[in-house]
Amino acid sequence: MAPTQQERTTELLRRLADVPRPWHARFVCALALARPDGETTYHRGEAVGEIIPEWRGEAGFGYDPVFLVPAVGKTFGEMPSAEKHLYSHRAAAVRALVASGDLSRLLGSSGGGAVR
Repeated sequence: MAPTQQERTTELLRRLADVPRPWHARFVCALALARPDGETTYHRGEAVGEIIPEWRGEAGFGYDPVFLVPAVGKTFGEMPSAEKHLYSHRAAAVRALVASGDLSRLLGSSGGGAVR
């Protein structure tokens, strides 16, 4: 049976225990938009932070309770969803996609309207 997320997080913290802190970390999300004409564009988002040795918060999933965003002094596990979206790698990748205009052009050309 596959390990639980709690077991994976515990193992991560065990492996880091002898490594000097801070434990710098980043989450990365890559999006690809493949257009019907064959053009593909790529968009990337990052969340930069650090792993902390104690679990903080119950929100989110994965490593969220041990991933600290230094700018706000909270882990992703402590942030409500709306706040997490301000800092998350997935939200940053989607913002990059929207800012590029690629999605609006695709939807505009297919009759789907513009993205706001």
